[in-house]
Amino acid sequence: MPRLPLIGLFLALATPGPAQYFSHWGTEQGLHGHATALLKEPGGYLWVASQDGLQRWDGERFKTFRYDPQDPWSIPHDHVERMALGADGRLWITSVHGGLVVFDPMRERFLTWEHLTGNKDPNEGRETGAVHWLPGDSLLVGNGEAELWLYVASTGRTERLPRFPGHSSISEFVAPPGHPGELLVVARRSVHRLNVRDLTMHELLSLDPRTVENSPMISAFVDAGGTLWAGTWSGGLIRIDKTYTVRGHHLPEPDLPVDGSRNIVYAICPGEQGRLLIGTEKGLLELDTTEGTFTHHAFDASDPGSMPKGQVFYLLRDDDGVVYIARQNGLSKWDPAENTFQRLRPRNVIETRQPRPFITACVEHQGRLIVGTEAGDGILIEDDDGMLRPHPFAKQRSPGHAAIQVRDMLRTRDGRLIVFARTGIFELDTDGPALHPILPHVSAAWEDRAALGILEDHAGHWWFGRQERPLVHVDPISDRMELIGTEGPASRRLSSIGWSQGVAEDAEGRIWLSAYKQGIDMISADRQRVTSFRAAEQDWLPTDQVWDVEVDPQGRLWLGTNGQGIIVTSTADPGGPGTRQLLGRNDLPSRISSLALDPEGYLWASGPTGLFRIDPATFTVHRMGRSEGITRTNFHHASIGLHPSGRVTIPVDHTDLLVAHFEDLEREPGTPPVSIRDIRVDGSAWSSDTAEDRLEHLALPPNTHLVEVGYAAIAFTLRDRLQLQHQLVGVDPAPVPTGSTGRAIYTGLGPGEHRLLISDGRDPDGMDHPLRELLIRIEPTFLQRGWVRASLFAALLLLVIGLVQWRLKLLRERERMRTEHIKQVAEVEMMALRAQMNPHFLFNCLNAINRYIVRNDREAASGYLTKFSRLMRNVLQNSKEQLVTLKDELDTLRLYVELEQLRFNERFDFDLRVELEDDPAEIRVPPMLLQPYVENAIWHGLMHRKNGPGSLQVRVFRRNGTLVMEVEDEGIGRKQAGELKSKSATAQRSMGMRLTRERLELARRTLGLDIRSQVIDLYGTDGRPSGTKVILELGP
Repeated sequence: MPRLPLIGLFLALATPGPAQYFSHWGTEQGLHGHATALLKEPGGYLWVASQDGLQRWDGERFKTFRYDPQDPWSIPHDHVERMALGADGRLWITSVHGGLVVFDPMRERFLTWEHLTGNKDPNEGRETGAVHWLPGDSLLVGNGEAELWLYVASTGRTERLPRFPGHSSISEFVAPPGHPGELLVVARRSVHRLNVRDLTMHELLSLDPRTVENSPMISAFVDAGGTLWAGTWSGGLIRIDKTYTVRGHHLPEPDLPVDGSRNIVYAICPGEQGRLLIGTEKGLLELDTTEGTFTHHAFDASDPGSMPKGQVFYLLRDDDGVVYIARQNGLSKWDPAENTFQRLRPRNVIETRQPRPFITACVEHQGRLIVGTEAGDGILIEDDDGMLRPHPFAKQRSPGHAAIQVRDMLRTRDGRLIVFARTGIFELDTDGPALHPILPHVSAAWEDRAALGILEDHAGHWWFGRQERPLVHVDPISDRMELIGTEGPASRRLSSIGWSQGVAEDAEGRIWLSAYKQGIDMISADRQRVTSFRAAEQDWLPTDQVWDVEVDPQGRLWLGTNGQGIIVTSTADPGGPGTRQLLGRNDLPSRISSLALDPEGYLWASGPTGLFRIDPATFTVHRMGRSEGITRTNFHHASIGLHPSGRVTIPVDHTDLLVAHFEDLEREPGTPPVSIRDIRVDGSAWSSDTAEDRLEHLALPPNTHLVEVGYAAIAFTLRDRLQLQHQLVGVDPAPVPTGSTGRAIYTGLGPGEHRLLISDGRDPDGMDHPLRELLIRIEPTFLQRGWVRASLFAALLLLVIGLVQWRLKLLRERERMRTEHIKQVAEVEMMALRAQMNPHFLFNCLNAINRYIVRNDREAASGYLTKFSRLMRNVLQNSKEQLVTLKDELDTLRLYVELEQLRFNERFDFDLRVELEDDPAEIRVPPMLLQPYVENAIWHGLMHRKNGPGSLQVRVFRRNGTLVMEVEDEGIGRKQAGELKSKSATAQRSMGMRLTRERLELARRTLGLDIRSQVIDLYGTDGRPSGTKVILELGP
């Protein structure tokens, strides 16, 4: 290889390569054996074929599928050779001696060709060189015996295509861009074109096996321009143009014998900007296809993000530009999204006595980085390609001698670049080779010109904080310098000059200075007074060990401390409202040694355990790490450069420069798919015919108490920035946030269906469109089943209804018996009353007969006795009945009245009127109903009449359907009858009326008759009593 000139070599080595930071996975993540092939499926998984089984990677851990002699559905052989993804999304693999196998993702089992079709696999027991899925449902398999086989999955048919000339085994299938109907079949020493429609082949290239350069081809790649790049066994890389003519050989190690084993190219894939990534025996190389030069991504023991030593067998670049690298001892990844910080490692070109410069400062001018070095080439400037080259003034120096030793640099407010070097203070001419010396008096007075912190204040004065030296105050206009230390006037003494790294100015023009181990100092705006703040005197300041200070546009003072994190307070009122301490937020450590404010208002902080970016508005802390391409954690007293173009620079170990753009730091990962990793039920792993990752419904047995669902994002880029969340609908009141991996744990879930939703935690509406949903159904116990509960409820309901009906029947029976008993009692009472009434009639009648006999009136006595016997017969007959006909009642009443007329010698007239349309023989009434009232009218009304005979009228009629019976007499009235005070009459009246009332009440209770009575006093025209009317109403 022709040697580059020195300057050209420097440019090549200083170029920020695309693979600045690599992630590595190995046995710690579960990867076993070295990988032989890689495949990225649309669902997000990365499949790794290895000599120790088939392995699936989700970004955090590997799941391995191995041969199990006890499981007929396991992979047939652990050594997996090649993989292809079918149009239906199924994974097809070939293994040593195992033939063609398809992976069933629903059950996570493997089906051989014989399992799938019932036909024997013709390639079983043969090694496989390449596999490729053709349009439709066909798979092309090239074996190590120069045979090309077609497998048709739908019909189970296999077909062998013509054998290759010379028995050359097949190495690779390549689909050329822009030719969908063609497939390049790359054999060890030939290239053929296969027409995928009619399966005809045409030879395009045949290599002469007698030449060393034409060693067997073992890998291939076609670039966008149609050039075929073939990797060979010991012959390096062959470039074949579109006419399939060999146009050149590229040897990664040209100094070795061409027939050696060091120029093996195992794999090829596209890189950045027209480059190719090459997997070789030596490791990962990068080929500049224009220049024809290789760059080796060499191992660096000091950088865990460098590429490890060892062979690289396979390369895969996905649609996002992420490159996966199968190594001898593991798997690596290079991700552009995770290379936010590019690592520049310049080499000295002019100062040849040391290979690397010692970086001391970095500023930016007109969007270009300018780097100051010591023990190197002096000043480096960034060119249009992002590379660093020596400043033009360096060319004026003799080769082999240092141009200048830069101690520090300052970009002033007016755009000047000031260089503080060992030999003086200079102003750099960025447009030419000039480096002008300035400030001779200051240069002479300030010998070392080294500073821990630099500040240009609002007046254009410069302030330099130093170690074990007084603070330097420079007026560049007058070329004067002032030292402010621990000596001099008491009002202008600093607390300490031990470590004055932090120098900042607030809006009032005050200078704030860190006085390590002595708190902080403030120099007044007129520069005449120094105020000290110490922990012993300030409650808000927890420590005196302040390393750095910064003032933000909001007038807040930020203090980086040793042991207390970051203290934030107001410059106008230190320790006042709003003072806070930041410690432990997102692992923000207690030791913060450097602070810097970027143009976007974010605060950068660093210390011996990390680099951080803080949002002053919310105080949220973001730790820079692997997602940004940072593999180290020690940034103690880092010189953080924040530049107007939106870039940050950080010298590392004074030999490397980390460079990043602010906007790249805010890049967020896309929405990832989510896998169900494991399910545990009541502490034991749950198993089912369906693979956990494919589960949509989870059916659990009754009395399940504990359910655990482990899930994870399938993501390889910016994984640590992912935020998942889960929510069990109806149980979790709000989503439960997790990281890229989560575990949902629930106890005491009742029977029925429960929806577990998993969504992107960065999306506030994520639960409305979850990334994954799992329906958990807990079977009810026998007694919890719906039909059982319904049956039990129905049985209980029937039982209750039966009990209620039984109770009601019992109550009705009791009521009936009680009613019957009451009725029987009433009947007995009624009979007793009637029995009491019969002697009453008998007594009255016998008295009348006695009077006739005494008077010797035999005829009257005989007639009376006849009627009396008829009356007694009626009374005796009716007293046995509860109801009698109205006809019988009126006949009995008429006999009674006739007897009374005889007894009283016709002293009153009797008139009985029946004004009814219906037959009285059809109307039933209680017996002896009217007799007591008629008796009352005769004995207490008519018997005491003085002025001649009176009349007694009984009238029966209907009124509005109600039977009405009126008893009206022309007696003396109730009032005058009461005044007679006849004891016998009173007793008789009292007894008769009592019996009548009791009979009416018993009739109401026992017969249900609605009987109402009313007594009306009658008066004549002169106002005197003229009789009484009794009205009885029998309701229907």
